Amino acid sequence: MRALVSLSRLARRIPASLATVRAPGPLLLRHIHADAPPPPPPQDPPPFVSRILESEPSLTPSADAEPALDPFLDEFLARFVAAFRPELEAAFPEHDRAVVDEMLRLVADAVMCRLTGADPGPDAAELSDDLWAAVWKVSGSVQEAMRRDQVRADLRHYLHCDEVKEMTRFAVDVGIRGSMLRELRFKWAREKLEEVEFYRGLDGMRAEAEAAADPAPAPVRRLTALPKRKGEVKFTMYGLDMSDPKWAEVAERTAEAEAHFVPQEAKPVEGKAKKAEERLLSVDPRKGDPVPAMEEWKEELRPKRVDWMALLERVKARNVELYLKVAEILLAEESFEANIRDYSKLIDLHAKANNVKGAEIILGKMKEKGVAPDILTSITLVHMYSKAGNLDRAKDAFDFIRNEGFKPDLKLFSSMMKCYISHGEPGQADSLLRYMKDKDIKATREMYTDVIRAYAQQGMVDSAQNVHRHMDALVILIRHVHCFNK
Repeated sequence: MRALVSLSRLARRIPASLATVRAPGPLLLRHIHADAPPPPPPQDPPPFVSRILESEPSLTPSADAEPALDPFLDEFLARFVAAFRPELEAAFPEHDRAVVDEMLRLVADAVMCRLTGADPGPDAAELSDDLWAAVWKVSGSVQEAMRRDQVRADLRHYLHCDEVKEMTRFAVDVGIRGSMLRELRFKWAREKLEEVEFYRGLDGMRAEAEAAADPAPAPVRRLTALPKRKGEVKFTMYGLDMSDPKWAEVAERTAEAEAHFVPQEAKPVEGKAKKAEERLLSVDPRKGDPVPAMEEWKEELRPKRVDWMALLERVKARNVELYLKVAEILLAEESFEANIRDYSKLIDLHAKANNVKGAEIILGKMKEKGVAPDILTSITLVHMYSKAGNLDRAKDAFDFIRNEGFKPDLKLFSSMMKCYISHGEPGQADSLLRYMKDKDIKATREMYTDVIRAYAQQGMVDSAQNVHRHMDALVILIRHVHCFNK
């Protein structure tokens, strides 16, 4: 308000004949008044014409129009006049349009001289600090509005660039529509605009650095021939010779390892593939055949291993029996890329369900593919065959584990002892106890008790007493160890 009062005092010094004396005659674009004022006297010098009023929307074009030299500055002046005029009219409603125009011209001339660095002259009015504060406030809002309009124009331009069109077509192909598609288009256009502005800024910084470093750059030499390299390239990092070919092999192995450890995302299941998956989930595992639905799902989605694994998880959450059937079919699928872990996982599930026949089918397919059972698979087979009472198969799997150098745990020994005892061979179970003693594996009291009971049922008293003595010695030893620890 203090700024407007200062401007009012400045405007009171304007003479009554201001419209005919001070008003500029030949304006470039438009004039303040609707009617052209009379021409100035010939002896008077031509008045200073404000570029602000020339670009004001309310002025009419004149015959002496000249092309604008700076479009950005002209637009800023036009917006500034349009934004500052309502404040003057609201502060001085009693003044007519001519007085408000003269106030605005005084402010416009000062702003123009400040922006261009021109000499205002001896007759220019000096604005107070409060008035300058009001001017800078309006100028800031005008610049912000111009910046927003420029960003909108750039966004409209980049909405139709080739990259955004290509991503939009891809989004439409995958089923994105409506407001989400519109938001994605604006997001991609904004990212493209930020990328262009970033590189534009880098180009400006590079140009400034080059200009500061070399004001008069030398002409660029034309390359007529490539230089010949002599010897081998030597590159050292942290004391290591990275030019050695072995590092190329290390890089390849690292890339292969990352491909296994970095998780991949499954493709979204939509359209016909989604319907095929629903039919697959509704198949009865005991009567139905899931192969047709799986083939249709495969034809529509073109899956990889990660997609098959995601499908198996969804099937397992719905029906475990169907999961076992689908997983068994996938063992022969090339795109599934079955490995030994897939076979052992299915064998373990069948073993937990006491389905020895299903586990043997998976084991047979595993051998047909040339995949040898590993330690984990053999451990599962030992527990399964021991629980089913198949001594020969359990013994073969147990011997394989020991021959591979793996140290069986107490659960494996316990399963084998129970299998021997159930087949009436307590001597074999007793030999496992002695083997455990030689390998410094502490047998539990239940193992000794089971073997003693098996000897007693067959009337082998001496063998039972011998096992009992070993058990008593073990108990005494354990007590001594506990007392020593205390």
